[in-house]
Amino acid sequence: MRARHEDRPDALAQALDEAVRLPGGNFIPSDVEAVLQIGEALIDAGRLDDLATFIASRRPGLERFGSLPGLASLAMLDGRLAAHERDLERADELLARAVRWGDEAEDAPRRWRVRELRAELLQREDDRAALREFLRHTAERLPEALRAGFLASPRVAVVLN
Repeated sequence: MRARHEDRPDALAQALDEAVRLPGGNFIPSDVEAVLQIGEALIDAGRLDDLATFIASRRPGLERFGSLPGLASLAMLDGRLAAHERDLERADELLARAVRWGDEAEDAPRRWRVRELRAELLQREDDRAALREFLRHTAERLPEALRAGFLASPRVAVVLN
């Protein structure tokens, strides 16, 4: 998904095509990390049919494996789709589940991302406050040498300032 971050649409489209074509049915541990990144890239590219195909091929393995970060990733993608369909009640329910699973697993990337999604999709002050608190708490736990860079990063600074 490096192409996504380097703003290379052709390379991103090719990478997404390859990811969607990968056979499902067999769980591999890297699915836990890849599902959220690939799923969000498919949503952002407007490829909802491909997303449905991709999730359908990965969901059984992730659910069978029962990894809380994997389940949180599925809930976040399902929540984004629900919000896209303007079913904010369902999105709220799914994202609340993802928060719970991410917190239970102490999985920082998913804890951060789901709080961003709640603030972005549900547009509630309590969700924005929860995101700010998470980021402040994360910053406090970083070594001093890393803290300033973390707080100044665009993704953090936009929320805290």
